[in-house]
Amino acid sequence: RRRQRQMCIRDRYIYSYGGSLCELFTSARYGFSPEDGEAVCAAQRFEPALEGNLLTVRVTDGSGDQSTVYIARRCAQ
Repeated sequence: RRRQRQMCIRDRYIYSYGGSLCELFTSARYGFSPEDGEAVCAAQRFEPALEGNLLTVRVTDGSGDQSTVYIARRCAQ
């Protein structure tokens, strides 16, 4: 019987790289390397800001249109 190995995904990164908004799922034992992520959409700017328990994320897409999302943290770090 063949034994399967499983990787425990522990870290999720969302970041701007090479003109795109990217996402990377990885394990804690691997280092972060931005070129390993998947491009989600074109992004001229990506501006996350955490103030208290409120995360504000502003993204400017490839056309110059800006979107803002507000996320309230409900768990402790």
